[in-house]
Amino acid sequence: MKYFSSSRYLAIEALEERSSSLATLKQKHANFDYEICIAGEVDGGQAVISVADDLDGSTVNAGGDGAQRSCQVRTIDALVSERGLPGPYLLKFDTHGFEIPILAGCVETLRNTSAIIMECYNFRVTPDTFRFYEMCSHMEKLGFRPADIADPMLRKHDHVFWQVDIMFLPIRDTVFEYEAYE
Repeated sequence: MKYFSSSRYLAIEALEERSSSLATLKQKHANFDYEICIAGEVDGGQAVISVADDLDGSTVNAGGDGAQRSCQVRTIDALVSERGLPGPYLLKFDTHGFEIPILAGCVETLRNTSAIIMECYNFRVTPDTFRFYEMCSHMEKLGFRPADIADPMLRKHDHVFWQVDIMFLPIRDTVFEYEAYE
């Protein structure tokens, strides 16, 4: 919000434990809204979330440790349409292996998306997780290429590459027109 203060923001959060913090943000910022749900492929469906003790390690439809509960699924396309949110869009994913169903539920939104920042893994944190190179391939099929990386994280156990945030831009972006290094 510091850099894009006139933009509108929509946070999609599966953990009801975070609703009070989100409500505080909404009170402070007229351009911020949120929905407690799981972003996914089928609007109005249900999915199971495993709530980790630290909340940050929670996963969707992956079994996992922690208390399990059902949560409503909403598509990004439906939420964007209902709220009349104009593009272009920047999407930020921190979804622990549930990226593919989310992408399937935002086909219309992707048509007017300028950037996607996605946490990508070098390991299968869930049975359905795409590893980072698989995600790059999948995103290219959707019309996006990696343009930058940030915050690489090494596994505590042995300091092997664990995850990285990758910024994807549309293939048609002019940054990809220049093929040389210099």
